[in-house]
Amino acid sequence: MPLVKIIRHGQITLPKEIRTALRLKEGDYLEVGLEGGKIVLTPKVVLDREEALRALHRLLEEVGRRHEHLSEEEVERDVLEALQEVRQRSSTEPGKGKPPSASRSPRHAAAHPAQKRKAP
Repeated sequence: MPLVKIIRHGQITLPKEIRTALRLKEGDYLEVGLEGGKIVLTPKVVLDREEALRALHRLLEEVGRRHEHLSEEEVERDVLEALQEVRQRSSTEPGKGKPPSASRSPRHAAAHPAQKRKAP
């Protein structure tokens, strides 16, 4: 396990093998927490709220066209499932959230909103 040194202002350098394994690059965000006396760094994707809302509206329109034969409740459930899937994938693969495959069933054929980074 690599050893890092805290320098001025509490800064550390993440070892290259860690950055490479998690595909982290300069400008990426990490959430910092404490768990059982250990420091835990979790990569996070930051989205521009307005762009995310525009992408969500486009997504909902596309889903509506693809699911004309389904009830509004079924479409809403499908969208929520697809969003949860993308969020899970994004949290385990920093910056690599991908849309569910179009080759899958119509329940999961929705496109993923484009991700755009913006400082909080």
